[in-house]
Amino acid sequence: MRKLLFCFLLVLTLVSPLVLLADTDIPVASNTDLSNTGIRNSYAYYYGQTFIPNQSGTVSKVSLYMCKEGSITEDFVVEIRTTSGGLPTSTVIANGSLAPSEVGTTFEWKDITLSPVSNDGEITQGTTYAFVIKKTSGTEAYYRMKWDYNAGYPDGNVLWSTDDSSWSSSTTYDFVFKVFIAGSGSTNEPPTVDILSVSPSSIYRGQSIQVKINATDPEGNLSNVYVNITAPSGSNAVTNGIATYNSSDGYYYYAWSAPASAELGSYNVSAKAVDNESQTATDLLANAFTVQNVNPTVHSVSANPSTVQLNQNTQIIAVCDDFEDANTSLTVTLDLEAPNGTIVVNDATMTYNDSDSKFYYTTPSLDAEGTWTATVTCQDTDSGTDTGSTTFSVVTISVNSVASVPYNSTRPATFHLKANVTCNDPSQTTVNYTVKNPSGAVFDSGGMTYNATDDLWHASVSVSQTDPVGYYNVTVNATESDASDEKEFENVFRVDNVAPTVVSIAIDPDPCERGTQLTITVDASDPEHPESQLDVSITLDPPTGSDIVLGTATWDGSDHIKTWTPSATAVLGTYNAMVTVTDPDGDQTQANKTFVVQNSPPTISSCYAVKSDLVVGESTWIYASVTDFEDLESELNVTIYIYAGAQLKTSGFMTYDSSLGKFKWAFSITDVGVYDVKIEAEDSDSGTTTREFSEVVEVSQSTSTGGGTTSSSTTTEETPTPTEEIIDTISDWKDRFKSFFSDFGFEFELPTFEEVTEFFTGINAMLGTLTLLGAIAAASSMKRSRGPGRPPGSKDRKPRKKEGYIRRWKREKKKKWWRR
Repeated sequence: MRKLLFCFLLVLTLVSPLVLLADTDIPVASNTDLSNTGIRNSYAYYYGQTFIPNQSGTVSKVSLYMCKEGSITEDFVVEIRTTSGGLPTSTVIANGSLAPSEVGTTFEWKDITLSPVSNDGEITQGTTYAFVIKKTSGTEAYYRMKWDYNAGYPDGNVLWSTDDSSWSSSTTYDFVFKVFIAGSGSTNEPPTVDILSVSPSSIYRGQSIQVKINATDPEGNLSNVYVNITAPSGSNAVTNGIATYNSSDGYYYYAWSAPASAELGSYNVSAKAVDNESQTATDLLANAFTVQNVNPTVHSVSANPSTVQLNQNTQIIAVCDDFEDANTSLTVTLDLEAPNGTIVVNDATMTYNDSDSKFYYTTPSLDAEGTWTATVTCQDTDSGTDTGSTTFSVVTISVNSVASVPYNSTRPATFHLKANVTCNDPSQTTVNYTVKNPSGAVFDSGGMTYNATDDLWHASVSVSQTDPVGYYNVTVNATESDASDEKEFENVFRVDNVAPTVVSIAIDPDPCERGTQLTITVDASDPEHPESQLDVSITLDPPTGSDIVLGTATWDGSDHIKTWTPSATAVLGTYNAMVTVTDPDGDQTQANKTFVVQNSPPTISSCYAVKSDLVVGESTWIYASVTDFEDLESELNVTIYIYAGAQLKTSGFMTYDSSLGKFKWAFSITDVGVYDVKIEAEDSDSGTTTREFSEVVEVSQSTSTGGGTTSSSTTTEETPTPTEEIIDTISDWKDRFKSFFSDFGFEFELPTFEEVTEFFTGINAMLGTLTLLGAIAAASSMKRSRGPGRPPGSKDRKPRKKEGYIRRWKREKKKKWWRR
């Protein structure tokens, strides 16, 4: 029995180290939430999932919650790939597969063991990777995988692709999965930490130090690096401050600023590194740095007054503060030194005034003439000090100040000067003044008179309408039998210019149409300068867009004038004319006035009928000349209304004929009467113009006389050379000619209207005026017989007239035109 027990213990002793050292897979990314899942089928897409491993190592396997459907023959293949922009690349780190026989028909966790393909199968902590599930081909037999509708994995998202090239992703879902790396049972090694430096080694309160740390972990699983700073008293100034990793140099850094209440003296710094298994390492740097007191500051020391009459006193004023202490905690003292070097006042305490945050001290009577020195010392609660000083004069005579009443005024004006002069006996003292104008030239000078009531010296200075504008300096000289003093004071008084005035702004016309010149008339005045010397500039502020600078207006002898013509593209609406008037002294006045720019409506210049006397059944063209400043004629809408008295008989839209440059409309009516025309034109800005034309067309009833038909009105036809009806007739027959020959495959160009006109001119020269008039009359008759819009060859026969040239011409034209 003992032998058996010994053998068992021996075997256990030999096997235990092997068990401890056996490889163990370590999960580095997972989502095991099965509470709200869906199913993805392997035949639909290439599927994938991005993940970020929390440890580095050799990827060993992927586990998926899956099953199979039907008798699939293809392997289930998984690849671990690198990513770019959160999507899989073609670089495979490792891959693995399951045979169909290894997958059941019910959902369960299945491990897919992976083999390295590149990079030895290594994946790095904190880097984004993706596992990709290869697509299978059959729709009857396939693999099925669960995915999580709760998107329970925060560091990745699901992927899909139809071609394993163009990938899509969604943060709404995640696969149910686990990713493992190969591990071992060996013990974790602790991290290392080393404080490399603390700089600077000495700071004042309010300044900062920086700690530089080198921390590493053998397994690369460093969680945090903490910093603790201990004050001279042993208390913690910083507890577990987290250092920041700098990837550029691989070190950790921590910064700390000493507050105003920081202890003075030496501080210790310690650093602690912690890995993912809570193993730690520490380093201590004793007396790493010192914190020093910030001394107080004496900002200024002054004496008021700075020139003192003998046997009088003055007040010393000091401005001091400290970074750590309040002013009430500071100790401020003063030493007063006489002109001969004697310390008259030693270490006197100055009084703090909370209302203005200054320290004050009033000197004793000053019994020596000359320069005195006041030295101020400020000390804080940490015994830090700072000093400052000032000097002042003790005299028997002194020019202290000069003031003017008023300080500033427009021209003309009188300025009253008041000088403060310290002297023994005003009756034995002479005080004079000198005034310089803004250019530095002497403007005025004279003596000043003492007034015992206010203890000041007085004088008056007059400024005329033409004297310079600006600041005037005054020099005061005081003299007695054994002493004198002189001081110059700048900007004692100021002469102001009166700004010009805009009396009125007139804009005509208002409103103004585009294309119409607009005149802006400005009436301005200035009390010091004639109006002709004023500069008047005008800028227009349109409803939209940039300002329009018109520039300087022209003086016409009575007003300043500027004209402007709105262009065809000028913005419509209310404009603001901004007027700036500047006088020769540079002072300005601005005023403004608004006006309106309107659309320029179309212009209807004429309207006429090609034939104004018609019989019932006849038709004619009515032409209208319509133009617009902004728009092309072809962009206008022109409507014609035909009236018989007050009754509207018909209306329609006129058509623009670019060859004539006119709008035309075919008039045809069956009622006898005299017809008036109203033309209404509208442009692209909805501007409209209406014009009426009286008795444009008269229609008479046809009457029968003998064997023929005559009109009840005069039938003498107009025969202008050429007329619009000739143009229409020639154009009509030209089109018919081209159409006919086009049917037989012939393509050619017929003569232009100008060429035809030239031809008829030649005929006129050969046949004479009567022959040409007959041809024109025949053309007009042909047009009337056909009527507007009738096709060639229409039968609208007239009763025969007396045989002659014109009647024969008409009879011939009724034949088929290709037989003629």
